[in-house]
Amino acid sequence: MRKIYYTINGYHKTASIVVEYANPLVFALDKIIGFMCGYLVPAIPLLPISIEREGEKTTLREYYSNLQDVFHIFVHCPVFEWCDRRVDTRFIEISYDEASKAFRDKDLKFWLESETMNRKEVSDAKV
Repeated sequence: MRKIYYTINGYHKTASIVVEYANPLVFALDKIIGFMCGYLVPAIPLLPISIEREGEKTTLREYYSNLQDVFHIFVHCPVFEWCDRRVDTRFIEISYDEASKAFRDKDLKFWLESETMNRKEVSDAKV
């Protein structure tokens, strides 16, 4: 299976077409585990059970916070990394102007947000 998308950097005025090749099951697993982490696993606070980590005494709640964070650390990240190693990614560099002509009308909100954010960063840097 192949996924194709584009990226832009409005600050440096660069753009790329990104092509990813992988087994469809790899893309599906990545999507499912990301959805579970973001929406299905509740952010239930952990119990304040005392533990010792890295030579310091703490509690489960202080160290890991909630169930969603534990799922993210021990399930989502390892699965994402496994999937990422199986995706062959290629970048095709294009000019920022070409990307703007090809994609701006179809994704105007994204382009306007990018330009607004970059103007703010530039004005903050001049202060």
